[in-house]
Amino acid sequence: MTLSADGNRAYVADPTGGDMLILDTSQIQARAAHPQAREISRLGWKTASIPQNAIPFTEQGHPYVLEFDEYTAGTLNPAASRDTVGAARIIDIANEAAPRVVANLRLAVDQPAEHHAAGNDPGTLSPAQGYAAHYCNLPTRVNPMLVACSFIASGLRLFNISDLLHPREIGYFVAPTTPNTETGYTESDYAMSQPTFDVAHHEIWYTDGGTGFYVIKVADGVWPGAATPAPSGCPATGRLAGRQLGRIRLGMTRAAAHRALASGKPYVDPLCPSPAVHVLYGGPKQLSGLPAPSRRALRGRVVAAWSASRLYALRGVWPGTRLAVARRRLSLRRGVRMGAATWYVVGNGPAAGLVEVRRGVVVALGIADPRLTRGSAQTRRLLRALG
Repeated sequence: MTLSADGNRAYVADPTGGDMLILDTSQIQARAAHPQAREISRLGWKTASIPQNAIPFTEQGHPYVLEFDEYTAGTLNPAASRDTVGAARIIDIANEAAPRVVANLRLAVDQPAEHHAAGNDPGTLSPAQGYAAHYCNLPTRVNPMLVACSFIASGLRLFNISDLLHPREIGYFVAPTTPNTETGYTESDYAMSQPTFDVAHHEIWYTDGGTGFYVIKVADGVWPGAATPAPSGCPATGRLAGRQLGRIRLGMTRAAAHRALASGKPYVDPLCPSPAVHVLYGGPKQLSGLPAPSRRALRGRVVAAWSASRLYALRGVWPGTRLAVARRRLSLRRGVRMGAATWYVVGNGPAAGLVEVRRGVVVALGIADPRLTRGSAQTRRLLRALG
């Protein structure tokens, strides 16, 4: 069982019912004299084995649960199939009365036919081993992009969930197989513990039941949303947040931007030969229509920066992300068609986000001074300048 952040809900993985239970625990949280927990709903699924735990999280404010099963359905119930592997799943709980599974996290060997074919492999004869999930975890309960799971004989497995509807495996680690008591003296792995995370160092810590404690370093380019090193000679930092993209910050003078970019063209500066970053300075065309004080404040300064490099991500969206995914992750305004591209504006805080889409795929991301995205006419004027 895992509780919501406010303590008013409990998410229970029920091994006897083979389902997930959502309980209203608000009376307990309120310290009522005689509290009652009310059942809100139960959800089952065809591949259920032994539900192990259910962890709530949110994605851009939308509530979900990561639920995972252990072992196979035949472990507790001899009448059930030993080839029904529960693995893990993502459950949409926006409608608590009718939660629904929206994605599954499984390995190829967890499919019934493949699992049956591997039934005589080392470590599979024990009901508490084999190729099945055991314990998963998230690095954060707010906008997570990674799931790590112990999959017993399959070792530690990593899944990218930045696209919640289409999770994909991105890495694994199988500890050296050493015959011991836990594995029944067979050459198999015994990954059973719940992994945990050192996000700052892109590390996953977990204990293999048969051989001990491991710290697994995940390559920066594999860790979802991580900033990968810039190409040689490019001073990009990979940061896209607030009013900053790489080494460029909105409001910079032209001279400061030129020093940061190590180049100097009048309105658009390429950061790298590819190029990685473009910068737009405030000029007569871009600033026309603004009040005089805003024109004076922005003249000659950075008013927009954008990039097609995968160094940069905006709330889990980066170049190559499908538009449908970007819509879920970002509050996109109505798109503005400019030639073969459609541009979208995101938010209106310290900086407005910019998203360029072509053929249903995000191809570039950026930021702009929000004064240039107020109103359709001003937004079109900005986008025409981006070219």
